[in-house]
Amino acid sequence: MAFAVGDHVANDSLLGSGKRKAGVTATTLTPGEDVGTAMTVGFSAKPFEVVRAHYVARDPDKGIDEVTPVVTRAMGLYKGGAAAEEPMFQPADPLADTAAALGDELRVLAVEVLHRLAARNLEAYKS
Repeated sequence: MAFAVGDHVANDSLLGSGKRKAGVTATTLTPGEDVGTAMTVGFSAKPFEVVRAHYVARDPDKGIDEVTPVVTRAMGLYKGGAAAEEPMFQPADPLADTAAALGDELRVLAVEVLHRLAARNLEAYKS
């Protein structure tokens, strides 16, 4: 299994000799863009497969932590607690948030919509 690799030597070291020449290559995967995507060999009868996994983001410098809420919920369930009704992490939905900011009004100044979005979810719309 190989995520993004820099050259054919690394590709063949991870996936097997001659795989790059056979067209099985992870060198075309781009770090930062193809997050969670890997090239695999030997998991099935197919010569290769591209596997996509969900990436859970965590970057304390940017205030992003999708990991801790999942671990907290899992530990609560493990200890016999009840599952939360809704997930703790709710990503911003710009279309739904804009519709809510507009409400039933026919016309709203764009700057007012921006202020309402920031009031609704400061972290997502502060900039």
